Amino acid sequence: MSPRMVMPDGSSWPKPDGPVDSLEWTLRYGTPTREDMLRAAGVVAAYSYLTLVSSRDAREMVCRELRKAQR
Repeated sequence: MSPRMVMPDGSSWPKPDGPVDSLEWTLRYGTPTREDMLRAAGVVAAYSYLTLVSSRDAREMVCRELRKAQR
């Protein structure tokens, strides 16, 4: 399973973690690997883009699609 998902507009976004073995837990309390740190950097970049650059419509579409993927 890919840690990213493709949106209807063709953009690619990091998938949010579930409650078990989350990236957040690993970064805070575990021993993160280089892969974990690169994934975290991708999440930070996506968050920055989503909140500072993207339009409201694009932001809502990305959030809607990420929520669908979690169900």
